[in-house]
Amino acid sequence: MRVAAESKARVKKRRLDFEMEKWSSEAPRASEQRSLEQERLAFEKTTWEKEREGREQERKQEHRFQVLSSLIEKGLSAKDSEEFLKL
Repeated sequence: MRVAAESKARVKKRRLDFEMEKWSSEAPRASEQRSLEQERLAFEKTTWEKEREGREQERKQEHRFQVLSSLIEKGLSAKDSEEFLKL
């Protein structure tokens, strides 16, 4: 009976040691994985921001072109239209 209890205690200790080793080796990997995920999200965010800024610039240029075209159609010269936009 004593031998069985000692054997059971050794098995339990080995399982606990294994679990501790498993968790201690997984923690750095999980931390590294979180870090990589944060870097990926930051990169995607900057990419989206750049795309949004690009679309905004395109909209501004398109609006400027439309205003210039409208002013030129109304009889202003291109130079006068440019000056008007600077106001």
